[in-house]
This record gives sequence, structure tokens and C-alpha cells, in this order.
Amino acid sequence: MSAQHRGRNVGAEGKSRMNPLPSEELRQVWLMESSTFAEEPVERKISRLSIAKPGFDPIIQQIQSGDLLVCHTCGTKHQIKEVLLLVDEAPKSGRPVTVYIKQFEEHPPVLLDALIAACVECTDPPPGGTYLIPADVLHRIRTVQPEVSMLFARPRHWVFQCNPRFYDLKQAVRRNHLKTWKVTAHKQRIKKGDKVILWMTGSEAGCYALATVQSEVFKGWEEMVEAEYFHVDDSPEAQDRCEIEIDLDLTATPILRKTTEADPVLAGLKVGMQGTNFQATLAQYQQLLRLALSERRGMKAKVAPRYSLADFCADTGYAEEEVKHWLRAIHRKGQVIFGGPPGTGKTYVAERLARLLTSEGNGFYEMVQFHPNYAYEDFIQGIRPAVAEDGKQKVELVPGRFLEFCERARRCGGTCVMVIDEINRAHLPRVLGELMLTLEYRETEIPLAGGNRFSIPKGVRLIGTMNTADRSIALLDVALRRRFAFIRLSPQYEQLRQFHHPRGNEVERLIPLLQEINERVGEPSFALGISYFMVENLAEELEEIWRWEVEPYLEDVLFDQPDTVASYSWERVKGRLLP
Repeated sequence: MSAQHRGRNVGAEGKSRMNPLPSEELRQVWLMESSTFAEEPVERKISRLSIAKPGFDPIIQQIQSGDLLVCHTCGTKHQIKEVLLLVDEAPKSGRPVTVYIKQFEEHPPVLLDALIAACVECTDPPPGGTYLIPADVLHRIRTVQPEVSMLFARPRHWVFQCNPRFYDLKQAVRRNHLKTWKVTAHKQRIKKGDKVILWMTGSEAGCYALATVQSEVFKGWEEMVEAEYFHVDDSPEAQDRCEIEIDLDLTATPILRKTTEADPVLAGLKVGMQGTNFQATLAQYQQLLRLALSERRGMKAKVAPRYSLADFCADTGYAEEEVKHWLRAIHRKGQVIFGGPPGTGKTYVAERLARLLTSEGNGFYEMVQFHPNYAYEDFIQGIRPAVAEDGKQKVELVPGRFLEFCERARRCGGTCVMVIDEINRAHLPRVLGELMLTLEYRETEIPLAGGNRFSIPKGVRLIGTMNTADRSIALLDVALRRRFAFIRLSPQYEQLRQFHHPRGNEVERLIPLLQEINERVGEPSFALGISYFMVENLAEELEEIWRWEVEPYLEDVLFDQPDTVASYSWERVKGRLLP
């Protein structure tokens, strides 16, 4: 279907009729004087009222979730004089009582005046008191101001259900691409402000999000951003839909059906039947909300242990000022590659830098090693065999290592680091694919070749390591080089001293010999590194290391200088190394 035909049809539906609502479906509306509460603005919006002790005003305990609060003040320290608030969570017992609220953004300016005037006419609330506006007053206001009828209506609660074979609810919610929902039942009753339980059927059946209806039911199509999550072609005809907004993403910790079936409040939840829209109760919605919030509190992000800049420098032997330059580079560019000859501690440094970047945060780091057979399907996404519910074989599109990493990073929100060891041993343009674009434009969401859309979360960092002495590896192309900062590592002789000094090993004879060899090699990319000698019992193992590791390396690097290689054989150098 063409882009211009998607979205909401604002044509011939006409204005919705304002039908009187049954009195039991009206919200309670309360008038609160300034001395009753102390407001706490967050980003210039009220999020919580700390009400006076319940013993002074027992009527406060009757406030329910979904009620409206008309805060009529004479001026407070935050200068909030008249505002209409929605109770998001009913008062908890305690001293003082706390009411969590949302601020109404779309009420007519005349509504507050009408409410306050009506209350003054009917009664004179006690100073500092809380007053429940009578139902007949609300009825009179609705008669005078019919456009506010829906404002007084208490929201209904619904289950919006989908089958994962037809719609990928989890991915749509995770990427905030779920904007509308098909309505096949209760078309006249689903209204803006209603609360929604988003339910997925199948083997992983459960509640994957809580949402709020943001529009009346209309004729139209899903939005363009939603289309990729449908596994079947949608109808060419406009369908009844409503706009929704996700309040709580539960895809990381869904409330599964086995939990709801064991819960006495949720056991009767209408799910799993044929259909898309079912009615739920306030109690069922509130129970799911309680379970969701308790699950979130129970999965506090694991904070990474402290690992300071001083710790990093002590472990690696690099100066703080130099490491600060590295950190600025990786935060500016998003990805760096440590390059150097074998034995310079590239992997060790990369792993320690990942620890430093994630220290004391709720992020994480992990490591992957590239090799010649590593492919796009391993790193980004690819087709993999699977077994269907009926036992038959099938193929499905499976996210690769980096897509899974990014999904975890997107949920935790902290700095997350992927260390790619031996990054240039794979055919990078083939492995990275569309990542070539998103590495440079982090917030750009792009379509992937096999389906789905992808962007790199803001907090993701990549650290690669590259062996510059491996002549079998082709040079990186210019486009790829431009997307990385390259940091050259060379042998850190001071690090060798720091490692062996507390162990009582003597390295003052070894270090000058290593420096001499590297001068003879003449090319930093092929220098002899120090990692060969980072062993606990150096004196006992030195001969073996030299004969079986150092000599073969020198034979390879100085293949055209056999006399130089012979001059650094163990028989020639042992007199310079041993006491």
C-alpha cells in the first residue's frame, strides 16, 4: 500500500456523539486547598503530592486511582495556583499519605473555573480540607460544558491481543514503533484515556506492555513505521484502529500466562481466545501493574564494580594523560582499534579499558573474536534452522551477536562495550554490512537486508584489536578506517618491570636486550612485545620462551637476515640474560 494511503483517515467519520455516561463510570473529582499538600515539581511538572497526615482528614483515604484533583491554591512556594491533576496511584497508608499523579495537559481553561465556581456555590469546604465534588455538580458542569464529558469519564480497561505468527509485538514495543492497534470489537466503547494490556499469545504467551489509548476509534491503516512487524500482508481496505502509547515496556520481563493463571485476580483475564479486543477489569489492570513494578524493582541493574583510571594505569603501565586522550577519542568517535605487533597487550588493554568505561554503571562489556569464517549472519542477522511447534523443521531470521548486544544495551541504558579481538582477521565490509553507516550516524535507523530496522544505541562503544605484524591480512579500506580511531600500542618496558618487581624477578638484563632487538627490526609494526615474558617464574621458563617463541618470531620477521637471527639465538644471548 502506498505511503499516502497509510495512517489515519480523517474523512467521513464525523464528530463523535457525546452520549451521557452511566454515573458509575464517572471519575470522582476532588477539590484540594493549598494547605492540604506540598507539591514536588519534576521538570516543571507535578509528579507527587505529599498530603497531610490521614488522621486530620480521613476522607483522603477514599481517593482512588483515576480520580481528578482540582488543586485550588492561594499561591505556594512553587507558585502553582490552579491545576487539574489525575491520580495515577491511589494513596498509600502512612504519614504523610502520598498520591502519585499526572498533570492534565489538554483540559479546557474554563473547566477549572467552572469546577471551582460550582464548589463555592454548593459548599464552603473547611480551610485546608479536601472536598469530594458531588455528582450533581459534575452533571451540571457537563451540561454547561459538554466538551468536557469525556474528561469526567473513568477509563475502561482492555486487553489488546496479537498472535506472534502474524505480528512481532516484542520488537515493535522495544523499538517504540507501536503506534496504533486494530479494533474489531467494542468499537463504540474504546475511548481516549482507556488503559490497555498488550497480550501476546503462543508458546510465550503473556503481557508484554501496558499502554494508554490516545485517540477515538477511526478508519485508517497502520503507520509506515509499524508495517515491517506484520508477518502477513495487511488489508488493502481501511480498518477500525485507535492510537496507543506505551506506558510500561515489559518485553525484558513479561508477565507470562503461567503467572496470571496462578493469580486469583488475573485467573479470569480474557486472553487466548479468538479475537483482538477484550474487556478487562480495573482490578486486573492494577494487579498487572503491581506485578510489573515489583518485577522491575526486583531486577535492579547490576552495577559494575569500581575500576578507576588509576587502577587501569597501574595494570597497564600507561600514563593517565595518555589514557585520557584515548577516552576522549572513543567517546567522540564511538569506536577505536588498538593496533600493534604481537605481545604488546592489545587484548589485555582493550579488556581493561572496557572495564574502565563500564565502571560503577549499569552497563556491561563482552568480547567476541573475529576469524576468516566470521560472517554477516553471525554478527548482524541471518537465516537459521529451527523447529516449529508441530515438530517440523523451519527457518527463521535470527539476530546475530551484535544485534543481541545492542538490544541488551538499549534496555540497560548505560555505557556498554563490545571488544572485538583480531578485528581485521574477518572480511570486515562483509561482516559489518549496513553497520558501516550506523557506525558514523549513531542515531540513524536503517533497514537491514533481511528485514527489521536497526540503530546503534547511544551508549554503545566498540573496541577492536588488530595485529599489525600479520602479513596475511589485507589492509582495511579507507571508508572503514575513517569510522574508527586507531591507537598504536608499542612494547611497554615499564609494565614489564611493574609485573616482575613484586614477584622478585630480575628483568634489568632483559629489557636492554629487547630494546636492542627492536632497534634492529626497525619497524614498529613488527616489534618484539613483552607479553612473552609476563610469566610468574621467569627465571625457570626464560630459556623455553626464548627457544620456542622468540626465535621463531625473529625468523619470520627477519627472514631475509639469517645472520641477525643467529646472533640472537639462545646460545648467543643466554650469557647476557642469566646472572
